[in-house]
Amino acid sequence: MNYRRVMVFAAHPDDELVMAPSMAKMASLGVEVVIALMTDGCEGYPDPSMRDSIVELRRREAVAADEIMGTRRISFGIPDMGLTNDKETFLRVLA
Repeated sequence: MNYRRVMVFAAHPDDELVMAPSMAKMASLGVEVVIALMTDGCEGYPDPSMRDSIVELRRREAVAADEIMGTRRISFGIPDMGLTNDKETFLRVLA
């Protein structure tokens, strides 16, 4: 594999996991795999009682997944339903 660095974009926490086998394989071969996570997952709770704790739970899950796969991530922390296709968001991602 000739890649030095790969970036995977995900709109919501756990969207990137469809790529988990490929990301883990690349990381095991020495490729730097970076996940750019756009939103914080605040609306992705399976039970209403989780509403206040879901963002922290998703963050802990992401840390554990990164440790297992050998990846790292950049989280932009935009609230779910708040991701917009505009110049401000574009520039924030580029910074």
